[in-house]
Amino acid sequence: TTNDYSLGIEQSGEYEIAELTKNINNMMVTINSEVNKNEKNTQKLLAQQNTMERIANFDGLTNLPNRECFMEILKVSLANARRENINVALMFIDLDGFKDVNDNYGHTVGDQLLIDVSKRMKRCLRDGDILSRLGGDEFLMLLPNDPDDSILMGIAERILDELKHPFEIGSWLISVGASI
Repeated sequence: TTNDYSLGIEQSGEYEIAELTKNINNMMVTINSEVNKNEKNTQKLLAQQNTMERIANFDGLTNLPNRECFMEILKVSLANARRENINVALMFIDLDGFKDVNDNYGHTVGDQLLIDVSKRMKRCLRDGDILSRLGGDEFLMLLPNDPDDSILMGIAERILDELKHPFEIGSWLISVGASI
């Protein structure tokens, strides 16, 4: 028994047997063709499913987890923290002056600023920390694994330090601050 439908049978013998063999070979070619089509369609469907999951769970602009995805991650993290009797920390980060950027330079520049801001903030994370974009110019950072106050202060200071340097977007140098 085999699933290789590309195999054929050697045609020989009397007319009826030769004709039967020819028909079986034609049927095997058809089955093989359909199996190949089904495999290609299955691959396309899996790729579409992955794309849909990405769209549903990640911000299209920054590629960070979106609000819904972050809330699910937070639920799991809080359950783990409760079970292990440890703390988690949550930082809310809001950009200062972002509305002025959109008003003065346009949404394209504002979008690029959000992308660049998210890249800089991600550099401040430790392994296991999660940065999410809630929407607009608001971000959430989840710090699991029982961070102490000095770790939290250090991360907040690194974020503020990263964001105090101007962003070069096109021909513009744009400065924004943040509130944490």
